[in-house]
Amino acid sequence: MGDIDFRAIGELILQKGTSDGSRRNKYIDVGFASDLCTARSKESFGIAKPRRLTNSTAPLLVEAMVALSKLLPKACQPDLRKSAHRDPEREADFSSRLSPGNLFEGGRFGLTDPSHVLAIHEDSHNETSATHSGVLVVSKWVYLSDKAWHRVSCLGFSRKSVTSYETRKKLYLPVIKEIIGFYEALPQERVKISPSLLSPPKDGGPVRYIKPHSNKCVYYSVYAYCMEKLTIRLKLTKWHLLALCANVINSETPLFFWDATHQILEAARRCQTQAELNALFPLKDPVKFGLYVYAKIWDLKESRSSCGRKKPVAGQRHQPHYNKRQEDWKVGLGMKNLFQLYLTVDATVDSRMAQDCHYYCLAVGRLVQTVEHGGVFEAGPLTAQHLLGVGSMVGLFPLAFLDHAQVGATTKT
Repeated sequence: MGDIDFRAIGELILQKGTSDGSRRNKYIDVGFASDLCTARSKESFGIAKPRRLTNSTAPLLVEAMVALSKLLPKACQPDLRKSAHRDPEREADFSSRLSPGNLFEGGRFGLTDPSHVLAIHEDSHNETSATHSGVLVVSKWVYLSDKAWHRVSCLGFSRKSVTSYETRKKLYLPVIKEIIGFYEALPQERVKISPSLLSPPKDGGPVRYIKPHSNKCVYYSVYAYCMEKLTIRLKLTKWHLLALCANVINSETPLFFWDATHQILEAARRCQTQAELNALFPLKDPVKFGLYVYAKIWDLKESRSSCGRKKPVAGQRHQPHYNKRQEDWKVGLGMKNLFQLYLTVDATVDSRMAQDCHYYCLAVGRLVQTVEHGGVFEAGPLTAQHLLGVGSMVGLFPLAFLDHAQVGATTKT
């Protein structure tokens, strides 16, 4: 324990530690975060990876983690001396990144005293596998500058979040690398996106129509372009844009949104004043305007779907996962729920939080609820993300939300 400066660590916790009301002590955490705080980067190929905690750069604490690692073979069971907290892949991705020689993915340095004894608690974020479940604890009583005795405890452990990341990496990384290889092999005319690709010509021609899901920002940009044109011509507010965003999920292709937009703009050409526009379109009520666009999109969809038959043709590409026009109250309530989500995100999610996938997932989770419970009607795990993606491109939701491409639990993505 000679490599651990308990007094210096105690003074650091005393000055900069976080108070824990449930455990009646102060502490500083180092290492990597739980699954509640992850990030996606090029280095991790876009796979959600636990973030490195801010205090993990403090030399005093990192050196103590290395000292704990040296004590590990002496402290653990004889049959685990060569395997405890050891895994080359995990070490390369996490513990060794804190410092060479460190074996622990997480560490806690805490203070207790006779008046505030550590209470019984559950370490719910600690790893539970046979080789990584142990927690090494080294403690010493020291007299600190507040003229009181404190027990300084140094803990080293492994994280469940690291196991989750390694599982995701083994599952997704081969597929991601395959996709990257596919895109790198594409000819330039498929990689370069030009405005002419956003509106497929009805008479054929040399321009090839790229399916929207091959590049989600191409898919989203069609809606963003249409909303920009409508906003300029009709003087729309952000509430009108939110109502339009709710219409993103009405089709798996943006073609009908595009056609409905051009029908509205064509009709607006006859108007000279804003009063004439207000008389022609229900602009005074954003929800009613959203329902007006909803009706136009469904008129176009039903015209395409019928194909001369009495029943709609199910499963066509322009259909979402529901193929029936809904009652206005359900669609309108979903738009109002989206208004509420916007207000919540705008008031509580700052730029740092927007980078955290957790808050994005909460927003998606809200949208997929029934309209009676705060969702948008028939928004599934994937279509809810499309809605947020378009909302981000038009400035309603944080642009960082576009970085969080999720795989919905019930989708076949």
